[in-house]
Amino acid sequence: NTQCIYYGTIENLSNNGEKLVKFGNSNNLKNRIYSHKHTYSNFCLVKAFKVENKLQIENAFKEHTILNEKRREITIKCKKFNELLTIEDISFDELDKIIKEIIKGIEFSPENYIKIVSATGSASPVCILIQPLILNQTVLGVIELAAFRQFDENDKLILSELSLALAMSIELLSHREI
Repeated sequence: NTQCIYYGTIENLSNNGEKLVKFGNSNNLKNRIYSHKHTYSNFCLVKAFKVENKLQIENAFKEHTILNEKRREITIKCKKFNELLTIEDISFDELDKIIKEIIKGIEFSPENYIKIVSATGSASPVCILIQPLILNQTVLGVIELAAFRQFDENDKLILSELSLALAMSIELLSHREI
């Protein structure tokens, strides 16, 4: 049961005779494909994207300026279906790029990425600073700091100096016998 956003080709055409893809979200892609094969003419899965928040991403997908203009509706056996896009003037690579941008914008935004938690509560950080731990041109680790304010140049300088000391400590400890 993995959350995903997906799309696939169908042979059903829009009311204007346009080629279509069916898109949607699912926790059980295998069952969803089975269902689509019985609803649409020759549904064929093209791509699925594993996500953490399928409903939020699907809603952003539907509201995206380019994709919203391409949305179509068809009627099959007196039932309307509207999670469809015309693909007349967009390639699968372009569609993939848009979907990946939507996913990245939602799932990798600071508010969805990390929370600062303490005994008094939790909140999303204002800023995240990532500093590699490098020694002899080898990355030994990464420090990730989150704060409720922007990091100033002094903060960055201190972290940079500490990162070298930490990298040296990691290197020394890695050669010790336990």
